Amino acid sequence: MNTFAYDEAGLLKSFRIYDMVDGEFVLDQIITMVWYKNPVNGPSGGMYVSFESDEEGKPTGEYETIDWTITEMIQRYYSSTGEETLRTTDALEKIRLQ
Repeated sequence: MNTFAYDEAGLLKSFRIYDMVDGEFVLDQIITMVWYKNPVNGPSGGMYVSFESDEEGKPTGEYETIDWTITEMIQRYYSSTGEETLRTTDALEKIRLQ
């Protein structure tokens, strides 16, 4: 069984996955979705990043964050312990069509 939660814009915010154990539903995973909006409304409106967490919201697996400005997008990748393992920086170029 799964339950779903949505944010005020109607975007998927999180879902919980339950397993049947001895005739009862037991929480197995919490997956949280984070929407990073593209500030220049480029080719995509933004990007979703998801991570698995415990009930307190602490990550239980590897995860990613995005810092997105008008000039660049920085993606940071972390281990389940919160240690940064990789960082990529992409320059953004605003294209104007005439």
